[in-house]
Amino acid sequence: MKKSFAATLQEVRRGAIVDEATDALNELVKAVQDTGKAGKLTLTLELKPFAKAADAISVKAKVVATMPKMEDAEEVFFATAENNLSRNNAKQEELPGVRLVSTSANVA
Repeated sequence: MKKSFAATLQEVRRGAIVDEATDALNELVKAVQDTGKAGKLTLTLELKPFAKAADAISVKAKVVATMPKMEDAEEVFFATAENNLSRNNAKQEELPGVRLVSTSANVA
């Protein structure tokens, strides 16, 4: 009878590889939702003969999550006469009776 892949994987590093893959998958799902972009989770199992025992096999497991990249926010600034950056355009006149309202103010 064949032993299932999942059962074998649960024995690799005493289940730590499954925990690592679970955590990576959870982080990847959140990143995909946050960015709307694709990501990738790779589980690699490397098997090779174990040199010191005839029937033994060495197993090396690795989990790699490739997270989608969040694009950097772009902001608009205006150059001043002194070559500084300002949020306000010095060439644009202020409109009487118009003022900026803070977006962080709590409205009750």
